[in-house]
Amino acid sequence: MKKFIVINQYQVVRSGLHRRTDLIDWAIIDYIASWEKSKKKKTVIYREREYFWLNYQHLIKSLPLLKIKSKMGISKRLYKLKKLGLIYIYKSKSKEIFVSLTELTKSIIQPTQKFTEVSTTVYSTCKPEFTNIKYNQYNTSTYKVWDTKIESVESILKNLLEDNKKH
Repeated sequence: MKKFIVINQYQVVRSGLHRRTDLIDWAIIDYIASWEKSKKKKTVIYREREYFWLNYQHLIKSLPLLKIKSKMGISKRLYKLKKLGLIYIYKSKSKEIFVSLTELTKSIIQPTQKFTEVSTTVYSTCKPEFTNIKYNQYNTSTYKVWDTKIESVESILKNLLEDNKKH
């Protein structure tokens, strides 16, 4: 069992990914990141990128708080992370799954002294999704409030990036 799950909440929120991911996603990313550093991992090179084998059963046993009991549950999460640009997935001919973290993910979980633009520019403009809401006068005003908040967050992020570039 993995003793600690490390999530850089500040960077996740700063990148805007808190709107599209949850703690389970970031726990899986932390698991992947810890294996990526391991010398015991089984690796493969595909298109000039190093991937390592992901053992579903080991992930499930290592992260019991996720309450995911099946390979399918993990697989759905992995493909969600791939779709968001957080991991790369390579499926071998023998149907084994190999993964690798993207630069975006690395910039979030291991931020450098210079804040990388990658994590903010990709997701800072995401708008909230109101797919299940019927629009009436209240919901429309709520959306306008969200729009205003997002615009102010975007300007704050832009200022932070400019300040960071100066240093």
